[in-house]
Amino acid sequence: MAPYPARVLSIANLIHLDYWKANHKLKKPKQVVPYIKWKPPPFGWIKLNFDGLVKNGVAIICH
Repeated sequence: MAPYPARVLSIANLIHLDYWKANHKLKKPKQVVPYIKWKPPPFGWIKLNFDGLVKNGVAIICH
């Protein structure tokens, strides 16, 4: 009895999935912390810095 090609592919796919589940480990991507550097304003300008917070669409300025 000759194997049916679709059946052979189905079994091969199941074996592949079992192998993948047994050997694949999900890796969490590394969290990249952005490097933020203060830049002075152009000559003749004054730069004011302040801290703030936004939560649920509401902004709060921290003194």
